[in-house]
Amino acid sequence: MSTTGLPGAGEVKVWDVATGRERATLKGPQLVWSMAFSPDGKTLASASMLGTVLLWDMHTGKRTATLQRFNPSGREEDINPAFSVAFSPDGRVLAVGTLRGITLWDVKSETEKDQVPTMSGSRRRHSAIPYITNGLGGRLT
Repeated sequence: MSTTGLPGAGEVKVWDVATGRERATLKGPQLVWSMAFSPDGKTLASASMLGTVLLWDMHTGKRTATLQRFNPSGREEDINPAFSVAFSPDGRVLAVGTLRGITLWDVKSETEKDQVPTMSGSRRRHSAIPYITNGLGGRLT
């Protein structure tokens, strides 16, 4: 499978690379910057430029969870764009790279597990998050 985001449309197209056919169109609220499949291929995570992080069931094409949500009536300092997503090797944790740091989410319970903040005063975004399998139980390194 392959995915592509459509600029401005808030849609993600899922393609079967073997057949070249579109499998699904996933409709989200904002422009998608990053996507990642879970290790078992059953779930797709998407991260938007305004900060919404969604989980999708790849069998049904339905949204199953909203882990982080953009609040259009919130304060400017509350906006936290999501630039990247990555599943842990066991698929239990989703790491989300944002303007404010890296947030770790428990995929099953849909709860925030931990946050690794960006250094104070830094406006550096986390645009890539690798997981390294190194015998540390799949911890983010």
